[in-house]
Amino acid sequence: GLKNAAELALEEANSGRTHKLKHQKTKLTLIAFYSPSDEDGYLRPIISHGIHQDWIVGGANVFFGESENTFFGQLENNSNLYFGIRYSFGAKRSKERQI
Repeated sequence: GLKNAAELALEEANSGRTHKLKHQKTKLTLIAFYSPSDEDGYLRPIISHGIHQDWIVGGANVFFGESENTFFGQLENNSNLYFGIRYSFGAKRSKERQI
């Protein structure tokens, strides 16, 4: 069948890397897509930090390309930054054992 532009871009070139810091509590991730034929791409750097179940996350969605007629190039003006906090309210697991 026919493939859409996103699937083709993924096939042309993609990469993802994750690295943990500070006793596994801080995680850095970079997701990158680049299309050599269209000369456009997408970068998504992410940083997250967690203490127990609390999480703070921030990142960006960066689109680039010379032409407005390419998949990522048409989204160049939609690049953005984001930030979020997540907290879970829930019962903590008991360390007691049932016999």
